[in-house]
Amino acid sequence: MMAGLLLGILALALVPVFMPELDPMVRWGFFLWYPTLAAVIALAGAVGGGEGASRHVPWWIRGGLIGAWMNFVATLLAPDVMRDFMHVAFGPDGIIASPFWFVAEGAAAGLLIGYLVMRFGGEGRQMADD
Repeated sequence: MMAGLLLGILALALVPVFMPELDPMVRWGFFLWYPTLAAVIALAGAVGGGEGASRHVPWWIRGGLIGAWMNFVATLLAPDVMRDFMHVAFGPDGIIASPFWFVAEGAAAGLLIGYLVMRFGGEGRQMADD
């Protein structure tokens, strides 16, 4: 969860650099998104990780897929904000002007969070027992 909080603080600090006129509610949304992402990844690791080949999904698949999926949903919910952010950051004719590049960003954030959760928190019953 700390990794998500740090990413959220980073987002809260950097979003005004790219879009100073952005609504404060959206800024807080960016801030709260990453701790929520971290909590979902950690919960999936606690429930779906552990022993047994049928139950174990590697952390890198779990983290990447959850991060990509959640950012995909966020992009569907606020496509105009995401599109405007990408246009300001990379230009309207930039190679990554599509708002759906946030899906790749979510996968990368999910991988980072998934690794940190697995490394410092453990997986499956190990998390609950500690």
